[in-house]
Amino acid sequence: MEQKTKNTFWLKLILAFVCNIAVYAAGAAASAGASEAAKEAAALPALIAIISMAVLLVANVVITPIYQKRMDSMSVEQKQNYLDERKSSARENLSKSVRRVKRIRIGIEIYTVLLAVLAVTYVFACGFSGESGSTLIGLYIFYGLIRRVHRVNKSDFTGYSEEKDFPTIYAIAKKAAENVGVEGEIKIMFTWDCNAGIAKIGNVNSLQIGAVLLDVLSEEELYSILVHEFAHLTKKCYPAQKEFALFDYITNTDDSHFSQYTNLFFRFPEILFVWEFFIYRYVASSTIEAIADSAVLEHGSPKDAISAMAKINYDHFFGKELYKFIPDSYYKPEKCREDARSIYASALRRAIAERKEAWDGYLAAEIEPRSASHPIFRNRMAALGVTSYTTVLPEGESPYRLECARVLKKADSEIYEAEKDTYEAAREEKYLAPMRMVEEWRKSGKNPPAEEARPLIEALNMLCMYDELEALCDSLIAETENKFALPYAYMSKGQLLLMRYDKSGIDYMYKALEDNHNYIEWALDEIGEFCCRMGLAEELEEYRRKAVEYAQVKEDKYDGAGELSAGDNVVQSDMPAELLDEIVSFIQGADEKEQVRAVYLVKKIITDDFSSDIFLLVFRNDYDGEACSALYRKVFDFLDTHPSDKQFSLFVYDKSYNAVLKKVKDYIVFER
Repeated sequence: MEQKTKNTFWLKLILAFVCNIAVYAAGAAASAGASEAAKEAAALPALIAIISMAVLLVANVVITPIYQKRMDSMSVEQKQNYLDERKSSARENLSKSVRRVKRIRIGIEIYTVLLAVLAVTYVFACGFSGESGSTLIGLYIFYGLIRRVHRVNKSDFTGYSEEKDFPTIYAIAKKAAENVGVEGEIKIMFTWDCNAGIAKIGNVNSLQIGAVLLDVLSEEELYSILVHEFAHLTKKCYPAQKEFALFDYITNTDDSHFSQYTNLFFRFPEILFVWEFFIYRYVASSTIEAIADSAVLEHGSPKDAISAMAKINYDHFFGKELYKFIPDSYYKPEKCREDARSIYASALRRAIAERKEAWDGYLAAEIEPRSASHPIFRNRMAALGVTSYTTVLPEGESPYRLECARVLKKADSEIYEAEKDTYEAAREEKYLAPMRMVEEWRKSGKNPPAEEARPLIEALNMLCMYDELEALCDSLIAETENKFALPYAYMSKGQLLLMRYDKSGIDYMYKALEDNHNYIEWALDEIGEFCCRMGLAEELEEYRRKAVEYAQVKEDKYDGAGELSAGDNVVQSDMPAELLDEIVSFIQGADEKEQVRAVYLVKKIITDDFSSDIFLLVFRNDYDGEACSALYRKVFDFLDTHPSDKQFSLFVYDKSYNAVLKKVKDYIVFER
């Protein structure tokens, strides 16, 4: 990939050089026979062009940080309110949100053309007047323009199914597309999950259908789901195709140093576009889903669609309760399973029969999240005018059911082929090694120190040994005085309770994030999802209030501890010698393969009352990547659970930090 990027850079640079020479030569050719007065007059458009380009460049350099500062100055609550307002506006008038990003995209295109005209005018005028000053300036501008012409990758449909092998499923898809009004070739990729999706790739309608989904859907339910999916490709639901392409280009462009400089001309318009497009996707997604649902009213069966959507939701609940129906680890067998998806699909059917009533109750109580990308199930029922639904699991050997069975077998085979060669190594990592750790703990008859318990908690979790895991967490919480060593136990205990739909798990998660800011995002995500899913209105209000508070603290203080740049206020650390010796000694002891060449330490002042002591691990040039990753994890866990109330940060050194280190006189605390 790195070689491909280098080749692309040189190709674009050569093209820019050729354009520069060609335009200059055209100007020189046009000047043949021209009077001296005409040649002198050419200096005026050249001057206008160069001044205009200079103004545009300076404007981008000056305006961009001002805009970024203005956006960064918004509080978390202000940002949330802004998004909520835009989301409400999109529900009322989606086209307004689309027009907003379209205007910026068109503005960028006009701006690009203007810049191209200025560059051509300048270089041509220089050639006409015989000036050679265009050489570097023209090359700079033309490269910046050429790098915006990006190659469209050839579509690769390897892995897609053939219509002749699944004629019934293809016929259902074609019927749905035709009724909705979507033209073009249809290609179906059968995935391994319990969902469906669609995308437009060139002129092809790329449809993804999960093998597990097919196993639980009737023909009528599949048709209604596909009506919804194909509706996504209509103009009502897919209004921003060019904007998607521009966003993809901007966010995936190369980052060579030369490109960063030539990108200065586009810095502000592209940052503005990326922000507005992000807002558009955030605010429009649930509205677009609702529009696609409305297509079912016209072309499908609302009851069949709701029944299918219920089954998709059941799979979400099943994922949380999987251990009840498939208690053994996937990697317990000595040989790779050849029927992984079939086992899953069969267990899902058993779970639906056993848990349907409870899951239906949760769906009826669900509260829509503020950041929802899809309408919740209850709202979809109301929009489609459905007051009740049934979820019958299809049986029999119709042509459709036989094709669904073949899709499931196909998924079994694909998983086996994908994992058979690495299964032994994966089994060692995800089953045998954790099992050895658990067995050693059982034999010892005692718990490890809380500071060292995380690997054991992870092992028990990986093996789905939840009873022992809960007992371990309870024991650690009851016996440990070091509060900084307990957040992972609190989180694990909280997750176990939420898995059992016990809302008391929320308190454990709040405790985890209060004691360790590294758990803020994880805990809040878990709490928010649970409150919405379970319809806990009072707890959700408390969560939303606390989420804003914690997110603001995280942004104001703790995010700064995870960043290190030349503009930071960095000083020499005043860490007590005893504490520093303890930490450095731990790093040396954990570094069994001697991967660390040096350890640096600086102190970053983040606010008037908050700072972080930042350790930088300097690895050898011939470092072992796997060993370094393991070492980093050990050191991070040690610092994260240390009883000291100091704030620590851990970085891996690279040359970009030299500008920071120059500010500190003595930063080397260990060196080999």
